[in-house]
Amino acid sequence: MKGKCPDCSAEIEIADDSIEGEIVVCPDCGLELEVKKDATGKIELRQITIEREDWGE
Repeated sequence: MKGKCPDCSAEIEIADDSIEGEIVVCPDCGLELEVKKDATGKIELRQITIEREDWGE
């Protein structure tokens, strides 16, 4: 199955046995994406948000 990178629109091959929460990397832009499945089983790719520590600087 294939997904689409939300940043560069490249097609990304996703394994049929992928599980929700699995991380895939876009081969074109290198963006890390999380596999999400909706109630119907449709696959969606979402960009991972990295929260950084706020050290008060």
